[in-house]
Amino acid sequence: MNDWNRIERLSAVAVVIKPVYTETGKATEVITADGQTLRDARDVRSVLTALFRCYQIDPRAQKTAVKKLLGKQLALPFYLSPERVFIPLKMRQPRAEHDPVYGYVDLNYISGIHPAPYNRCRLVLTNGTAVDLSCTRTTAIKSWDCGTQLVKSLQPQSKKSNLRARVVEVVDAIMERLEFVCQGLEKHWD
Repeated sequence: MNDWNRIERLSAVAVVIKPVYTETGKATEVITADGQTLRDARDVRSVLTALFRCYQIDPRAQKTAVKKLLGKQLALPFYLSPERVFIPLKMRQPRAEHDPVYGYVDLNYISGIHPAPYNRCRLVLTNGTAVDLSCTRTTAIKSWDCGTQLVKSLQPQSKKSNLRARVVEVVDAIMERLEFVCQGLEKHWD
Protein backbone atom coordinates (compact mmCIF):
# COMPACT_ATOMS: atom_id res chain seq x y z
CA MET A 1 0.00 0.00 0.00
CA ASN A 2 2.80 2.39 -0.84
CA ASP A 3 0.92 4.02 -3.70
CA TRP A 4 -0.69 7.23 -2.52
CA ASN A 5 -3.98 8.47 -3.94
CA ARG A 6 -5.93 11.66 -3.52
CA ILE A 7 -9.55 11.88 -2.41
CA GLU A 8 -10.23 14.18 -5.35
CA ARG A 9 -9.80 11.16 -7.68
CA LEU A 10 -11.80 8.85 -5.40
CA SER A 11 -14.62 11.14 -4.24
CA ALA A 12 -17.36 9.47 -6.32
CA VAL A 13 -16.50 5.96 -5.09
CA ALA A 14 -15.29 6.58 -1.52
CA VAL A 15 -17.50 4.88 1.07
CA VAL A 16 -15.19 4.87 4.11
CA ILE A 17 -12.78 7.65 5.09
CA LYS A 18 -10.61 6.40 7.94
CA PRO A 19 -7.77 8.09 9.85
CA VAL A 20 -4.67 5.88 10.12
CA TYR A 21 -1.10 6.09 11.32
CA THR A 22 1.64 5.17 8.86
CA GLU A 23 5.42 5.00 9.03
CA THR A 24 5.47 8.59 7.75
CA GLY A 25 2.81 9.93 10.15
CA LYS A 26 -0.92 10.55 9.90
CA ALA A 27 -2.72 9.58 6.72
CA THR A 28 -6.19 8.58 5.57
CA GLU A 29 -7.38 5.23 4.33
CA VAL A 30 -10.17 5.32 1.76
CA ILE A 31 -12.29 2.25 1.09
CA THR A 32 -14.13 2.36 -2.20
CA ALA A 33 -17.54 0.96 -3.16
CA ASP A 34 -15.89 -2.09 -4.76
CA GLY A 35 -13.85 -2.85 -1.62
CA GLN A 36 -10.46 -1.42 -2.61
CA THR A 37 -8.43 0.10 0.21
CA LEU A 38 -6.33 3.08 -0.86
CA ARG A 39 -4.45 5.77 1.04
CA ASP A 40 -4.28 9.53 0.85
CA ALA A 41 -1.10 10.96 2.40
CA ARG A 42 -3.02 13.79 4.07
CA ASP A 43 -4.67 13.51 7.48
CA VAL A 44 -8.41 12.98 7.69
CA ARG A 45 -9.21 16.67 8.30
CA SER A 46 -7.41 17.72 5.12
CA VAL A 47 -9.05 14.91 3.18
CA LEU A 48 -12.51 16.01 4.35
CA THR A 49 -11.74 19.61 3.38
CA ALA A 50 -10.70 18.44 -0.10
CA LEU A 51 -13.83 16.26 -0.37
CA PHE A 52 -16.10 19.19 0.50
CA ARG A 53 -14.24 21.29 -2.07
CA CYS A 54 -14.90 18.62 -4.75
CA TYR A 55 -18.64 18.94 -4.10
CA GLN A 56 -18.54 22.74 -3.62
CA ILE A 57 -19.88 22.44 -0.07
CA ASP A 58 -19.30 24.96 2.69
CA PRO A 59 -18.55 22.63 5.63
CA ARG A 60 -19.25 25.27 8.30
CA ALA A 61 -22.65 26.15 6.86
CA GLN A 62 -23.53 22.48 6.51
CA LYS A 63 -22.42 21.75 10.08
CA THR A 64 -24.65 24.54 11.38
CA ALA A 65 -27.62 23.23 9.37
CA VAL A 66 -27.05 19.63 10.51
CA LYS A 67 -26.79 20.75 14.16
CA LYS A 68 -30.13 22.50 13.77
CA LEU A 69 -31.77 19.49 12.06
CA LEU A 70 -30.51 16.91 14.55
CA GLY A 71 -30.28 18.98 17.71
CA LYS A 72 -26.85 17.50 18.30
CA GLN A 73 -23.49 19.19 18.84
CA LEU A 74 -20.67 16.65 18.53
CA ALA A 75 -19.70 13.92 16.06
CA LEU A 76 -22.10 15.06 13.36
CA PRO A 77 -22.77 13.24 10.11
CA PHE A 78 -22.23 15.12 6.86
CA TYR A 79 -23.67 14.76 3.38
CA LEU A 80 -22.42 15.18 -0.15
CA SER A 81 -25.96 14.93 -1.50
CA PRO A 82 -29.26 13.80 0.06
CA GLU A 83 -28.39 10.28 -1.10
CA ARG A 84 -24.81 10.29 0.27
CA VAL A 85 -24.79 10.74 4.02
CA PHE A 86 -21.63 9.83 5.94
CA ILE A 87 -21.78 8.99 9.64
CA PRO A 88 -18.92 9.50 12.12
CA LEU A 89 -17.54 6.42 13.85
CA LYS A 90 -14.57 6.19 16.18
CA MET A 91 -11.98 4.18 14.26
CA ARG A 92 -8.82 4.47 16.35
CA GLN A 93 -7.40 5.58 19.69
CA PRO A 94 -5.48 8.88 19.72
CA ARG A 95 -1.71 8.77 20.11
CA ALA A 96 -1.46 12.47 20.90
CA GLU A 97 -3.78 15.22 22.02
CA HIS A 98 -6.14 16.47 19.27
CA ASP A 99 -5.47 13.44 17.06
CA PRO A 100 -8.54 12.84 14.90
CA VAL A 101 -10.12 9.50 15.80
CA TYR A 102 -13.34 9.63 13.79
CA GLY A 103 -13.71 8.18 10.35
CA TYR A 104 -16.79 8.47 8.17
CA VAL A 105 -18.92 5.84 6.45
CA ASP A 106 -21.51 6.23 3.69
CA LEU A 107 -24.82 4.95 5.11
CA ASN A 108 -25.72 3.25 1.83
CA TYR A 109 -22.84 0.81 2.25
CA ILE A 110 -23.44 -0.35 5.82
CA SER A 111 -24.53 -3.97 5.96
CA GLY A 112 -24.33 -4.34 9.74
CA ILE A 113 -22.59 -3.52 13.00
CA HIS A 114 -21.52 -6.54 15.05
CA PRO A 115 -20.10 -6.87 18.55
CA ALA A 116 -16.37 -7.55 18.86
CA PRO A 117 -14.12 -8.35 21.84
CA TYR A 118 -13.09 -5.73 24.40
CA ASN A 119 -16.37 -3.81 24.19
CA ARG A 120 -15.71 -2.81 20.58
CA CYS A 121 -17.57 -3.56 17.37
CA ARG A 122 -17.02 -4.38 13.73
CA LEU A 123 -18.65 -2.60 10.83
CA VAL A 124 -19.45 -4.76 7.81
CA LEU A 125 -19.97 -3.08 4.45
CA THR A 126 -22.23 -4.27 1.65
CA ASN A 127 -19.12 -5.16 -0.39
CA GLY A 128 -18.02 -7.58 2.37
CA THR A 129 -15.25 -5.40 3.80
CA ALA A 130 -15.04 -5.35 7.60
CA VAL A 131 -13.77 -2.35 9.56
CA ASP A 132 -12.91 -2.63 13.25
CA LEU A 133 -14.24 0.29 15.28
CA SER A 134 -12.98 1.74 18.57
CA CYS A 135 -16.44 2.30 20.00
CA THR A 136 -19.22 0.20 21.44
CA ARG A 137 -21.92 -1.27 19.24
CA THR A 138 -24.49 0.93 21.02
CA THR A 139 -22.55 4.09 20.14
CA ALA A 140 -22.14 2.98 16.52
CA ILE A 141 -25.87 2.24 16.21
CA LYS A 142 -26.72 5.66 17.66
CA SER A 143 -24.55 7.27 14.99
CA TRP A 144 -26.24 5.10 12.32
CA ASP A 145 -29.68 6.20 13.60
CA CYS A 146 -28.57 9.83 13.58
CA GLY A 147 -27.46 9.47 9.96
CA THR A 148 -30.77 7.84 9.04
CA GLN A 149 -32.60 10.74 10.66
CA LEU A 150 -30.51 13.17 8.58
CA VAL A 151 -31.34 11.25 5.38
CA LYS A 152 -35.06 11.55 6.16
CA SER A 153 -34.82 15.26 6.88
CA LEU A 154 -32.97 15.87 3.60
CA GLN A 155 -35.67 14.24 1.49
CA PRO A 156 -38.12 16.64 -0.14
CA GLN A 157 -41.51 16.66 1.54
CA SER A 158 -44.42 15.40 -0.48
CA LYS A 159 -47.02 17.83 -1.81
CA LYS A 160 -49.55 16.28 0.55
CA SER A 161 -47.48 17.00 3.67
CA ASN A 162 -46.72 20.52 2.36
CA LEU A 163 -50.45 21.11 1.90
CA ARG A 164 -51.18 19.72 5.37
CA ALA A 165 -48.56 22.04 6.90
CA ARG A 166 -50.04 25.03 5.07
CA VAL A 167 -53.58 24.15 6.23
CA VAL A 168 -52.35 23.92 9.84
CA GLU A 169 -50.69 27.34 9.45
CA VAL A 170 -53.91 28.90 8.12
CA VAL A 171 -56.06 27.31 10.83
CA ASP A 172 -53.63 28.55 13.51
CA ALA A 173 -53.82 32.08 12.09
CA ILE A 174 -57.64 31.92 12.04
CA MET A 175 -57.72 30.65 15.63
CA GLU A 176 -55.47 33.50 16.78
CA ARG A 177 -57.74 36.03 15.06
CA LEU A 178 -60.87 34.46 16.57
CA GLU A 179 -59.32 34.56 20.05
CA PHE A 180 -58.56 38.24 19.53
CA VAL A 181 -62.12 38.94 18.41
CA CYS A 182 -63.54 36.96 21.37
CA GLN A 183 -61.41 38.94 23.81
CA GLY A 184 -62.71 42.17 22.28
CA LEU A 185 -66.31 40.99 22.53
CA GLU A 186 -65.84 39.93 26.15
CA LYS A 187 -64.56 43.40 27.00
CA HIS A 188 -67.47 44.98 25.16
CA TRP A 189 -70.12 42.83 26.92
CA ASP A 190 -68.63 43.39 30.38
